[in-house]
Amino acid sequence: MGGDIAVALAGIDPRVSRVAAVAATPDWTRPGMTRIGRPDDVIDQGRATTGGQWLRDHLEPLTHTDRYRRDLAIRLDVGAADTHVPGEAAHRFATMLSRGPRRPSIDVIDHPGSDHRQMCHDPQVLTAALSWLVGPSRSGRTAATRA
Repeated sequence: MGGDIAVALAGIDPRVSRVAAVAATPDWTRPGMTRIGRPDDVIDQGRATTGGQWLRDHLEPLTHTDRYRRDLAIRLDVGAADTHVPGEAAHRFATMLSRGPRRPSIDVIDHPGSDHRQMCHDPQVLTAALSWLVGPSRSGRTAATRA
């Protein structure tokens, strides 16, 4: 859940101005999630534990879009064939953020034919996300020079 948490951090810490996540979702209910490598085996999400519900209630990006309405750049790389972490929620998140005032910059990059394993292990996907992350921000400074 590293990418999920990175996106959540950008929503609660204004010092974060850029976030890139690969094969992550802003929807922590994970509807339609399947087992890795078994796209027909849907995982029953069950009921959240008290701690899990607290995390969702306080940090889930999809239910706290107001936190992202600032000078922020987000890149979400999703696999079009990823049924473990479907990219649909990333697109829904981007659509929600594109409406209303103070819109962050958000890009959802679809990778046709890529499933969850491919997304997490493809050097080209990972390198592109990292290159974008350390690239110039809207202010012209690089992410690496920010304190």
